[in-house]
Amino acid sequence: GSLMMELIPQKGNEDRLAEVLHQKVEDLALIYRMDMGENGNGKMTSVITNQQLEAYGITAEQLHQDALENAPQSHPASLRSMREVMAGMMGMEPDPPMPGEPVMLVATTEGAFMGAAVIQYPGFMEQAAEQVGGDFFVLPSSIHEVLMIPDDGKADYRELEAMVQSINETQVAPADRLSDHVYHYDQKDRVFELADKTAARKLAQEKARKTEEREPADKKSSVLAQ
Repeated sequence: GSLMMELIPQKGNEDRLAEVLHQKVEDLALIYRMDMGENGNGKMTSVITNQQLEAYGITAEQLHQDALENAPQSHPASLRSMREVMAGMMGMEPDPPMPGEPVMLVATTEGAFMGAAVIQYPGFMEQAAEQVGGDFFVLPSSIHEVLMIPDDGKADYRELEAMVQSINETQVAPADRLSDHVYHYDQKDRVFELADKTAARKLAQEKARKTEEREPADKKSSVLAQ
């Protein structure tokens, strides 16, 4: 079989994660699976447990490295515009985008099976940032795919989060839900994090900048001092 990765929520999976080798990614967990191909009922995969790892006699680091090398080959990433994806579903050619239309990208694997893990593939987020043209928000559509929307100052992550939560409740089967939170990718710093952290960080930077701008003015000797 081939090695693949899956991103799942930490919340609700605590018991499972206690037995399964994983890496934490914000409020998500990256787990590893062996893909044994298809049978009549669909795909056969099995999660790699801590016990199996001991039996194989390999370290967690080694498995992670192997997964990062193998998964992009055996389960190649797919990054397409929402227009292409929708047109493909209807068996049509996508219309050209309207001028000024924001790019919305769908990130998954070619088989769209447990494809949200592509955001952990080496170099994938950098490539997505190139295509988006800068920083972007990541909407956890399901364990099978995520959506990427440019952070062009127009989108408020709280509104995006409200949308994700309502879609999760109404459209996504509980087993396929990834997260109720929106994430952010910073192209310059190459940081993937929860969007509320980005907002807090930007606010702090803004405050620091304003303080710096104010300080020189305060240092003029005051009339009172004279």
